[in-house]
Amino acid sequence: MYNFTRSTSRDGGRASGRARDRGSWKRRGAAFAAAVAIIVGGGAAATPAQALPPSNPCDAWMVMIGVRGTGAPAGSNPGPGGRVWRSGGMGDFVTSIANGVGTNAPDALQGMYRVSLNYPATATVNPIDSSGAYINSRNAGVAALKAELQYYASCARPPSVTLIGYSQGADVIGTALGQVSQSIRSRVQAAVLLGDPSYRPNQPINAPGLNPGGSGMFSQTRTDAIQNALNGMTSYGWNADTQSMGTRQHVREYCLYGDAACQNQIATGWNIHGQYGAWVNAATNYINNVVLDIG
Repeated sequence: MYNFTRSTSRDGGRASGRARDRGSWKRRGAAFAAAVAIIVGGGAAATPAQALPPSNPCDAWMVMIGVRGTGAPAGSNPGPGGRVWRSGGMGDFVTSIANGVGTNAPDALQGMYRVSLNYPATATVNPIDSSGAYINSRNAGVAALKAELQYYASCARPPSVTLIGYSQGADVIGTALGQVSQSIRSRVQAAVLLGDPSYRPNQPINAPGLNPGGSGMFSQTRTDAIQNALNGMTSYGWNADTQSMGTRQHVREYCLYGDAACQNQIATGWNIHGQYGAWVNAATNYINNVVLDIG
């Protein structure tokens, strides 16, 4: 069983707040489903239907944003402000992780708003990218994500946030989180970065057992200030890695040895860059631990 109240989080009680939020949404969802059954069926419902997910992020207890890698298909059905899509647009690895979050806690899925980031996700064929197309695309994603997070912070009841990104999408997330305010970062419960071109070795956010010594092809753009901000996103609670109470990182980097992007092995590493499917379960379990206290 999971427990929403056993951790002490960075905003002085967020874990218990998540419990209240989740419980509130569960009750609202059940009431809504029962009301629909009465209206449609003309009487009381024998078994309430499952509640629909919220249509607006300000009505959610948690927002999950997936950020696709370079060249992955765009999504559709824009959300408020047009910065996110409500259908598709995550890419395969990110979608697989998102689909696994909360599968053992279906009531937690009620009130969860799931979207993908609307940004170019482009680069040049030249892996060195002397044209600057990659940086321009990444920075467009950073601007969109920062604006979206600011929008959530303006909600009457700001939702918690989970971020998942692959390749350029991971770079977008890491860069954006290093540039927003501490109050906005404090709403981010988990961020998973796969094959991040701005990866830096020997950081506390690097996944256990995955700490290759090289740096990413665009690591020079990840300043110490940004890296320190990512490393500082922690809380005290149940740590599934150590199976004990302790400090938990709220950002996790997955970088494979020999990867073209996160290890700058552009001549030989593109096949490896496409092998993050082997780490989908680990990344999903990590999110379930720090967001839902499962594990």
